[in-house]
Amino acid sequence: MYFLFVFHYVYIKISYLQLLLCFFAVFGWLITNYFTAKNSIRQHTVAILTQTRLSTEYIKHAHNLLEFQDNHKIISKEMYLQLDYNKQKSITYFLNTLEFIAAGIRLGDFDEDLVKAAQQCTFQAAFKIFMPLILSRNKQQVSTYEHLLQLKKHWQI
Repeated sequence: MYFLFVFHYVYIKISYLQLLLCFFAVFGWLITNYFTAKNSIRQHTVAILTQTRLSTEYIKHAHNLLEFQDNHKIISKEMYLQLDYNKQKSITYFLNTLEFIAAGIRLGDFDEDLVKAAQQCTFQAAFKIFMPLILSRNKQQVSTYEHLLQLKKHWQI
């Protein structure tokens, strides 16, 4: 009987130890997985921002928009409709690019701190110049530039 008691005691000790070791193994795996996912998101963000900024299409459209920034023009819907087709296309391309980045931030695909550090001035300038146009398009269809407007509210720009 004594032997069974000792055996039972040792068996219980070993199973608690095994359970504790399993807990630490799972906990270590979770921590490693968390940091790997976080680093993966940062790398993805850097890759997308770099590809976007170095894209010939982006550079072409950004070059078309320089006059608005240099002249501190604010583009309303009416002014937008009076612009030539290439300027309209450039504005739409630029705002859609910013909307894509804002959607990526809201959905967790992009690292918000990294985008904010790298692109906050671009977003501020876009909000300053194109806010009446953004609001009028959003008013026509609520889903248009919704992520961009939420990001503006979140960043308090």
